[in-house]
Amino acid sequence: MLATNNSFSPKTNAFLKMAFWIVAFSLIIIMPMKSFDFGVTGDEHWHHDYGNAIYNYFFHGDKSILDWKRVEDSKKFEESGIHYYGGLMDVWVSIWNHKVGWWGDYEMQHFWIAAVGAFGIISTGLLAGEIGGWFAALLALLILALSPSYLGHCFNNPKDIPFASFSIFSVYQLIKFLKQLPKPHLKTSILLALGIGAALGVRIGGLLLIFYMWMFVFTFCFIQKELKTWFNQKLIIRLVLISGAGYALGLLCWPFGHSSPIAHPLETLSVMSHFFTPISMLFDGEKIMNNEVPTSYIPRLISITAPLIFLIGLIGFAVTFFFSKKMYNWFFILIVAFVGVFPWAYAAYKSSALYDGWRHFLFIYPPLVVLAALFWNYLVSAMKGNLKFVPLAIAVLLLFLPLKFIAKNHPNEYLYFNEYFGGIQNAYGNFETDYWMNSAKPAFKWLVENEKLHNRKDSFSIRTNCVDPIRYYALEFNNAEKPIHYDIKNGTDGNFGIKFPHQTLFVGYVNFKNRNNMNDWEYGIFYTRFLDKEMLETPGYFPPANTIHVEELDGVPLICVVKRKPKLEKQYNAIADTLMKQGKIDEAIVYAKKTLGVYAENSDAISILFNCYMQKKDAQGCINYFSNAISKYKTSDAYYFYLGYAYAMTGSKNNAYNCLNTATQLNSNWVQAANQILGQLK
Repeated sequence: MLATNNSFSPKTNAFLKMAFWIVAFSLIIIMPMKSFDFGVTGDEHWHHDYGNAIYNYFFHGDKSILDWKRVEDSKKFEESGIHYYGGLMDVWVSIWNHKVGWWGDYEMQHFWIAAVGAFGIISTGLLAGEIGGWFAALLALLILALSPSYLGHCFNNPKDIPFASFSIFSVYQLIKFLKQLPKPHLKTSILLALGIGAALGVRIGGLLLIFYMWMFVFTFCFIQKELKTWFNQKLIIRLVLISGAGYALGLLCWPFGHSSPIAHPLETLSVMSHFFTPISMLFDGEKIMNNEVPTSYIPRLISITAPLIFLIGLIGFAVTFFFSKKMYNWFFILIVAFVGVFPWAYAAYKSSALYDGWRHFLFIYPPLVVLAALFWNYLVSAMKGNLKFVPLAIAVLLLFLPLKFIAKNHPNEYLYFNEYFGGIQNAYGNFETDYWMNSAKPAFKWLVENEKLHNRKDSFSIRTNCVDPIRYYALEFNNAEKPIHYDIKNGTDGNFGIKFPHQTLFVGYVNFKNRNNMNDWEYGIFYTRFLDKEMLETPGYFPPANTIHVEELDGVPLICVVKRKPKLEKQYNAIADTLMKQGKIDEAIVYAKKTLGVYAENSDAISILFNCYMQKKDAQGCINYFSNAISKYKTSDAYYFYLGYAYAMTGSKNNAYNCLNTATQLNSNWVQAANQILGQLK
């Protein structure tokens, strides 16, 4: 039974209990339904392929997944380290895709992630209720459900949300287990083992829950001065059984784990403590590598992306802890605080690499939400008479702020930056925004509808720096009945692209900075990931020239759609190149400029134009034209490079250096060529 808050009447507690379950069941229904609005993330293809591999392992006897060297050499799971993760959620979704198949592969995945996310939110509320009663339970439920940066992940984060949900459920069962000592219920023991097994079945961090259980049960018995009578052989056997069952369940859907039940989990612990895939990230306006994050990285991100009701509640709880001990079981409070702080403290101590905001530490947020809810519960309970309505009204007002954001910006909830920080406008250029490409879905939908792609009979191409989601939406475009995952990593195209049998659409990858060096695309879809603060704040850099649509959030660009005419550009360039080789330089210049009239940053045309001016020995004419072009297209690296080259040809060293330096800052691909030119000037 949940704790009873004696500051409320039995009738009020009954109302609060009913309100809790109404909200809880609403989440169970609404969240999976709303999951269909969310886009495919950049990481989901790993989990899809992994789930299918485990499915084949169990249902078709395909043991090839156990040959990890072959798997890695084949680049099937290139750089993902996916085999170090449990496959519980991945194979569960794969089973549904194979046996039921109601929706597209990723739509089914999102449905189950949302269902598990709702389960975790409810478990968080119940944990708060075990300590503070039904009002605390309702508060924790609402605070977590209305934490946009957490809620947004509950729809398409295939490992961090399931791990967070199963972890908080396990802590909830552990608190119940302690409350039931010296004779814990069999049901509680079974549920605790299931929670541990499910968490371990997603991430190796589930082993922490076994450690927590032994440490807290032993300590609880000791401080109760009942060590001899409570911590007896019977209880030890119970803990051993729970640990063993949880461990076995965790390995069940993890082929790498259960193929060597001791050695491989130990290897995973070692690898994951310093797992590193090099990724650059924006943090406080600076580009940092993810293995160089400061100790303040996680606290800082939580402080600017969590709602104010949580931040005030957490700070308030720390301030009032010694007073609230009279109201709450202080040992249970310490348990919740420990599981919310220890993982981050350990990661900071180990200088672990972190990725994309604080998504890998989402599991520490629910226990911290419990502490915040307990503060508001204490504040309301400590007030007498009508004064209770003062903190209650403040809490309702603070909950309204993130609720307003969610209602306005669905399905981009995870891009929330709180009001105290200044919202996403203040984050733009200082922190990563849509790092998981969620906005790619509406961008592609806009492109299909507004460019009337379904009416196209000819072949056309899309280049993008978020190719994994776009390729899936292209499958929907080509087969509206049921899109299925297409493994481009093992495809035939060297540019990680996909083609369709009737050859009407090609989707391929291109880095945003190199988009103008690849002239085969008609449409480009680009998001802001990996762009520097200076670039994002430079007018005209993003969105770039020829943009026809921008997906925004509160006025901040997330992703853009760019259009060009590659066939016409190619035609003009071919004529210009032929004329140049024939020595008809003036005519070649005309056609090169025609190309640039169609797409002003066509790198081939810029190169041809430069060569034409050089053949005419008209470096000054080149300088005049390219300088004028840069005044309109201030972020075109090709113009800067060739302008610097022209300055070098005239002996203008300072101007050459400045232009070439700017070109390399805009696009590092120019570094080698620029150094050669500068070397000749010395």
